[in-house]
Amino acid sequence: MPRYRWVLIRYSDGRKVRVIVEEQEVYLDLVRLWILYGVKYRIGPRCNKDITTALEAVGRQRRIVGRKIAASRPLSPDFGRGSGGPV
Repeated sequence: MPRYRWVLIRYSDGRKVRVIVEEQEVYLDLVRLWILYGVKYRIGPRCNKDITTALEAVGRQRRIVGRKIAASRPLSPDFGRGSGGPV
């Protein structure tokens, strides 16, 4: 079961965002942000078991595959906004 960690991302304008990432040896996405934009980050503690279980449950959910359902009526070229002519 993968482990997750809290990461604090600090942008150059002073904003701080706390996100959850899967634990890795090298965080390539964070390194790219640091190189390209100068974003600073700090790897925090591991998430507790409740959060890890919830993230695993979300990851196991099936994706909905869209069915090719025909529209009830064809869309007009102006997408229903009217003809654009004077009223």
